[in-house]
Parts: sequence; structure tokens; C-alpha cells
Amino acid sequence: MSKDEKSLTALKDVLSSLFSSGELPFNPEDAKIWKIWEEVVGVGISKHARPSWIKDGILRVNVSDPIWCQELQYSENEIRQRLNRQLGRNAVVSIEFRLGLRYGATD
Repeated sequence: MSKDEKSLTALKDVLSSLFSSGELPFNPEDAKIWKIWEEVVGVGISKHARPSWIKDGILRVNVSDPIWCQELQYSENEIRQRLNRQLGRNAVVSIEFRLGLRYGATD
């Protein structure tokens, strides 16, 4: 057996360790962000920016180009407040806008 094969961990062991505390390592309610994103930011912005992940209140949003990234950074507070209002709780503490939208944005 190679060194890499010896260091592999069985999936059942990984899952067991994730759920051993009885709590999920994420809040399933946060998945609603993907459903309400377009409604919160509008169709125009949603063509150029999409949520990527959320962890510990930090929402990562991938953006199509630097201009959109800069514009959205100025709107971060307003977008965060709208998301939290729609979710009915303070799920999003901050938003990180990053270049990296991999699918085509259309105007």
C-alpha cells in the first residue's frame, strides 16, 4: 500500500466525525439564500453575482468582473440587511465579493 492509500479515510468515518456532536457543521436554513438571492439583489445583479458558500455568517459571492465586484462592495451593507430581513434572522454577518463567476453573464 502506498503512503497516499494509507492516509485515506473512509467516508463513513468522515461522516461519523461530522455528525458525532449531533449538530450539522452548517445551518440548513442558510440554503434559502440561493432561493431568495435574485429577489433580494434583482435580476440585473444576479446575472453577474451568485452566492458561492456561507460559513460562520460570512457569505462568499462570486462576481463576473472587477467593475461589478467594486459596485457590489459599496452595496454590501444594504444587500446583507435585505438578505437577513428575508431570512428573518441575522444569518449573514458580512459578504465577501470575489472574482470568479464561471458561467456566462448576459446583459
